[in-house]
Amino acid sequence: MAGMMKRMEMFTGGDQRAKTSKNDKVAVIYAIGPIMTGESTSSFFGGSTMGSDTIVKAFRQAEAEAKVKAIVLRVDSPGGSALASDLIWRQIVT
Repeated sequence: MAGMMKRMEMFTGGDQRAKTSKNDKVAVIYAIGPIMTGESTSSFFGGSTMGSDTIVKAFRQAEAEAKVKAIVLRVDSPGGSALASDLIWRQIVT
């Protein structure tokens, strides 16, 4: 149950306590579910959608962090909105 609550928090952009480190970091962004425009969603039954706004926001946060030297995007999606995919792609290449 605790893992499920942590996952819900992650998808909704909930409490994210920053850990301090002197070392460089690699940011990992998890993109899970069908791709849609807007914010990501998650349900108690395990279903989730990948919102373009949420993914773009995650990239911007990672890029703003001085210690982040690389960003890994892990995608587990059956597909979805071409517009949302394009918004995410544009954020990645800029």
